Amino acid sequence: MGPGGGRGGWRWSQGFQPFQPPSVPPPPPNALRVCAPVLDNMGANSTIAQMLARTPMIAVVDIVQSRLAAVYVVPNPVASMRGGAGPAFAQVVSQLMCRAVIAPLTGPRVLSALQGMGIAVYNAPPGARLVDVLRSLGLVLG
Repeated sequence: MGPGGGRGGWRWSQGFQPFQPPSVPPPPPNALRVCAPVLDNMGANSTIAQMLARTPMIAVVDIVQSRLAAVYVVPNPVASMRGGAGPAFAQVVSQLMCRAVIAPLTGPRVLSALQGMGIAVYNAPPGARLVDVLRSLGLVLG
């Protein structure tokens, strides 16, 4: 069952509180915006987290012509949700205008939500540096 009741979802009776998406400037023209779950706020050197939807922070990366244009690390507003964090995380990614997500693990609900929004999903090992993953995926040049 999904949001609104049943296993794993939030219930209206629990007092669902809408989340405020992080404040990040819009991507520059012709940019590829990528989001990644990270453990620390080290910009492009941030460490990829093991979890996706419950990661403490989200790195928002703007790539223009295969070069890093900007990296923003923001708190994840759905990290502590009691249930339904996966689909809510997909909504956050969409609101951040990301066209791709880098993730070590994706649950079926968040994967379905991301794919339904047309957001590409790339796999990466937890503990890797964000910039190294971007390079290994061919999203940024050396």
